Amino acid sequence: ARLLRTLACLFTVALKWLLIGRYRPGKHPFYSTFVWRDEIINSMQEVVAGGWLLTGALGSPIMNVYLRAMGAKVGRDAYVETLAITEYDQVDIGAAASINRGGCVETHLFQDRVMQIGPGKLGSRASIGSRSAVLLETEMGESSRLGMRSVLLRGESLPARTRWVGAPVVAE
Repeated sequence: ARLLRTLACLFTVALKWLLIGRYRPGKHPFYSTFVWRDEIINSMQEVVAGGWLLTGALGSPIMNVYLRAMGAKVGRDAYVETLAITEYDQVDIGAAASINRGGCVETHLFQDRVMQIGPGKLGSRASIGSRSAVLLETEMGESSRLGMRSVLLRGESLPARTRWVGAPVVAE
């Protein structure tokens, strides 16, 4: 069973590199093959890798290894308790940063039938609260905190050592 779980993750990683290669900032029409390929990778992560191994590995070092293999930058001792990370090459999770249960690093948005991709960065020791989302083109400074069920909107930055909550966010 352990071998099958490992193979499911390796298959998902290999398929990402085969179908997508490296995610780059940019725009893609909704009905393009790129968006279809991206959806295949997202489905593989949720159903194959997630279903076979990752759901049981949330919050463990296995998640960091998996995300690095998918192309994300993940710092030492990061804590990732979610599968809601896509466009991996655009994700930068600093050392000892945490993405709590159900948190989301959403590095794409659809607007006017166009998929837009951009970076999302968490500084070292930054923390995304449970069920919160960080959108594309955002940056959380070192030791910044995003509270539960909050949304860091596109283009926003949180200064180091600050606490924020809400949708849109306001200082605590």
